[in-house]
Amino acid sequence: MAENSTNKVIKTRASLLSLGVNISALLFALVIVLFVVHRRSQQEEQNAKRGNHFKETVILDANAHQAMWPLPHAVQDAPYKGVTHWLDNSPDDGTVVDFFDFDLEKNPGLRLEIYDQDEDDAKPFDNVATYWNHGVGYATAHLNASDRGPVVAAWNGLFFDLNGQGADRVANHLTPVVLNGQLHYGDLPTYRWTFGIHYEDGHPQFSVLHMPKPAEVAKRFDFAAGAAQCVIKEGQPLKLEPYPKKAGYIPPSHDSTPDEAGYIRIVDHMKVSRTSIGWTKDYSHLYLLFVSAPSSETESALAFKHGTAVSGGWSLADIQRFWMAKGVWCAINSDGGGPAQLTYRLPNGNYYLLPPAWAADNTRRLVGPDFKNAPPGGSLMYFYVRDATK
Repeated sequence: MAENSTNKVIKTRASLLSLGVNISALLFALVIVLFVVHRRSQQEEQNAKRGNHFKETVILDANAHQAMWPLPHAVQDAPYKGVTHWLDNSPDDGTVVDFFDFDLEKNPGLRLEIYDQDEDDAKPFDNVATYWNHGVGYATAHLNASDRGPVVAAWNGLFFDLNGQGADRVANHLTPVVLNGQLHYGDLPTYRWTFGIHYEDGHPQFSVLHMPKPAEVAKRFDFAAGAAQCVIKEGQPLKLEPYPKKAGYIPPSHDSTPDEAGYIRIVDHMKVSRTSIGWTKDYSHLYLLFVSAPSSETESALAFKHGTAVSGGWSLADIQRFWMAKGVWCAINSDGGGPAQLTYRLPNGNYYLLPPAWAADNTRRLVGPDFKNAPPGGSLMYFYVRDATK
């Protein structure tokens, strides 16, 4: 009996000690939780004072909150004749969406063209361009100096190859390019879709061709470049690679087909900054969709590979979903992520500039028409809309 009583006492003390440890651990955890909540509350208060929002994480295969039309939180303005602009700051995850409607009937002088950094460098059209120092600000100031009409908006062009980032790094074309009716790099292959513009009596015609021959590109377009993804064609969505059901699985690459958008491994499913162009069947309206994500391209790539959440951004499926809601005739997805950059002209002649995330923070900046001290981080090609009205 004495042995049994002693054992009971020992067990009781052990139980009490264990309970005390558990209570201490719970109290410590509670203190940590309260501290985190307090710090988050402080951060939200600071962000509110700065005009920012706390960036919540989103699941990669979830629909982007803003991928709809009308944009849910948009503020509308008219920065230039024939141009309507919507700005949507997401209160959910920090994603910022700029959407432009270029009304080509209201302002027939508006022209979409392509500027290529290799067209007027030290060795033009050798398919080697030191691209980094010439961001969209430099390109816009350079184009404005040509006195062919003011640049109304400019943004990064289609996909390109490069050997790194920095002032001494170079970029190369992936596909043939047409500039001012002349074909360049005709010995290169074509990838996915070629997007081009043809002007008939001063009126634009936009179209896409699936892996065309260089001769056809030269014949059809005044400006064109390849490797685009076509998400909407003749009012219908093209096939996308489904989001993988298993975390960490990356679907293998495969050849592009005419009924598919054109799959790019990892990139299609990442939540990143995006640049996309759409238009109406009668070519009277050109649309630009520019999505600025708070997270980097690298962060999103790692999140996709490991099946974790990320702050903001859109996937290719989000881009397609938006254009379907908008009801466009055709739409393409251009390059995005780190090189995504945008500038647009204001009524007073100044510009708003959204620098590329791979060279600067993506804070919207008000700059003069000389773009003095504009950040680097260039794209090899730029789309731009100028006003050619005499």
